[in-house]
Amino acid sequence: MTARFNSVVRVDTVVFEKEIQQRYTQLYGADVVRSCFIPLKRTLRVNTLRITAHQLRERLEKQRFELSAGMLKDSFVIERERKHLGATLEHLLGYFYIQELTSMIPPRWLNPLPTDVVLDMSAAPGGKTTYLSEIMKNQGTIVAIDTDKRKNEAMLANLERMGTRNVTFFNFDALQIKDLNMTFSKILLDAPCSASGIVMKDKNVARKLTLSYIKKYAEKQKSLLSRAADVLGEGGVITYSTCSIDPLENEGVTDYAQSVLGLTLKRKKQFLPNPNGLVGFYVGELKK
Repeated sequence: MTARFNSVVRVDTVVFEKEIQQRYTQLYGADVVRSCFIPLKRTLRVNTLRITAHQLRERLEKQRFELSAGMLKDSFVIERERKHLGATLEHLLGYFYIQELTSMIPPRWLNPLPTDVVLDMSAAPGGKTTYLSEIMKNQGTIVAIDTDKRKNEAMLANLERMGTRNVTFFNFDALQIKDLNMTFSKILLDAPCSASGIVMKDKNVARKLTLSYIKKYAEKQKSLLSRAADVLGEGGVITYSTCSIDPLENEGVTDYAQSVLGLTLKRKKQFLPNPNGLVGFYVGELKK
């Protein structure tokens, strides 16, 4: 049941700013808005550089974890945890990465080959970077950059834990990427965003969402995408993604890439939160 308190709307125990509640209800319907706050089951991605999905499932089920197959190859949904998943030996050995199913999609769309030179523009803490490396079979070149000091520490630990060997990681501002004097055949831009698609993970995100807040992120995303286009080789591909459900940060940004940057949108997909455990997420593939 929805109760109203002055200028805010309460859904279950989470408070939305009223304009955002109305905006997303109008765009997607009340059921999707309610789904934003359904607790998520944890999911993991198997690190096939170290182990097969079958072998990992056997090891975890012996520890009384209950798993089901995820919607993507080499992924599992944790139906029941008997102990903390991150404290298992298998996690410490880098046999898997705890990751949302939708977050596995951008690297799969980019699908880099061992011959590619890849840029990951907002890389830390490393979930997508390590997956890119896995797809490339630890070959080729990945340049990964970020400026978040806390996440960067986790990034270095994850690269080591997952056995990643083809990544060069810099504490570097993506807006200054031209200073590296490099050209890339494929670029992953999982852009900083309002996080409107993952409010179920942090109530504070829902409380601070306003239209002006979202618009600020959209402008930053356009700037980042512009810098990505500057260092993308002819015929190269950018996979752009956000954990947002707002069109300003998604279609609005990829439309800008076409009309202003001269890129071609090859495909796009907006994932909406749903009772099956998916978070809100957007992916777009752009070609130069």
